[in-house]
Amino acid sequence: MSHIAVVPLRVYEREKSKWKSILRNHDKLLILETEMEFEREGNIQSRRLYPELSNGTGTALSQGKVYAEIEIPTSGAYDIIPSVYFPFLNRGHMRMHIQDSTGQTIYSQTIDQRALTEKKSGVTIDFDPLEAVYPYLTLEQASPYLYKNMSWIESIQLKAGRYRVIMELISENDNYIEASDFKTFDPNSIVVESARRDLAVSDCSTCERITPDMMRHMVRGQGDFYIEYDATCSCDWYISSSEPIQVQANEEILISFQARSDAIVKRHSKLIFLDEYKQVVDTKFIFEVEEPDKIKWNTYEQLVKVPAGADSVLYQFWARGNKIGRVNWK
Repeated sequence: MSHIAVVPLRVYEREKSKWKSILRNHDKLLILETEMEFEREGNIQSRRLYPELSNGTGTALSQGKVYAEIEIPTSGAYDIIPSVYFPFLNRGHMRMHIQDSTGQTIYSQTIDQRALTEKKSGVTIDFDPLEAVYPYLTLEQASPYLYKNMSWIESIQLKAGRYRVIMELISENDNYIEASDFKTFDPNSIVVESARRDLAVSDCSTCERITPDMMRHMVRGQGDFYIEYDATCSCDWYISSSEPIQVQANEEILISFQARSDAIVKRHSKLIFLDEYKQVVDTKFIFEVEEPDKIKWNTYEQLVKVPAGADSVLYQFWARGNKIGRVNWK
């Protein structure tokens, strides 16, 4: 909205009545952009731009929903044509709901029919806020959204009034990290220069050395897991790691979780990027809260760009022991 006009109520009602009379005998077209007119529940959004999309962007959700309030000026039959792009041919779906002013759902439909999109620029506009001159960079990389939905809602009867349109999206991506994927890390499973290997395997304490049986991974419910640590006088690192996850250079990885910890020190998480020979290419840290705040539940969300040369990634949690400690993740 670029202008706001303040008018007497009687003027508003008179003009609204005139426009209703005009619209009653004409077709209506309402164009909504999810990143502008819709509220969002779900993950943080990328700043990348794709020429195939309107305004170069949209709303990308791993799992979540967008919703907006709309007003239907006159009763009649309406077509609703959602523009949904998918990275996969057979995975992921969207479900659309329409609720009336009382909150009752009057329509629901799953949108999952799709076809290969014809618009392929082969270019992605990346955003790097740390770039010294200009934050937008051109990547010779095609959009990951290869398929567009080919189904829509036809001739749905709607009475004049206000409605809520809700679109729920589930990507069904194949590289989610599950709670059961995390195990005690074996530093010998990757190739790294000796100086960095020493951080994980050296004994920095004379009192004792941390062994794998001193850390236990347990899953409790869907997506809820915790790690227990034995009390120790050692300053060695407890390291929990996922299995290798396949990645492609320059794509973005979404990190999203909740965590709290008690009686451990310097808890943090990082991404270890490996090449096809299991050699370390790069390490990216996830931003952390202050140490005193880690006893409370905190939410972490971050987009990480895959470096050149990376073939897979390990997602790891590091901590130092103290008393009998615990970390909880969701």
